[in-house]
Amino acid sequence: MTEERKGDKPMKLYFPVEILTDKRLNPADRLAWGVIRYYDNERGCFATNETIARKVGCTRTTISRIVKKLIKLKLLDENLPSKGRANTRKVASTLAKKIARRRPK
Repeated sequence: MTEERKGDKPMKLYFPVEILTDKRLNPADRLAWGVIRYYDNERGCFATNETIARKVGCTRTTISRIVKKLIKLKLLDENLPSKGRANTRKVASTLAKKIARRRPK
């Protein structure tokens, strides 16, 4: 399935109902979104397409297509890199706000 590297820790992914029930998404789209969300911090997800692909169990090319699709569907926001920096992805701000409101305290 996925290629594990020494030191990889198990991931616990959380999927909001909006992602699970979105008919426009296939299972790989959902899993990639979950992995990006897992790596997302206040500044965004800095994981490379290769890292995400390894976790999802697909190729970097597939992840590139999935990311473009998720951005087009407004499920991810992409911050274009400034000179010498990697581009980052963030869970779309409107979706992130909905998720935060439902989280148990």
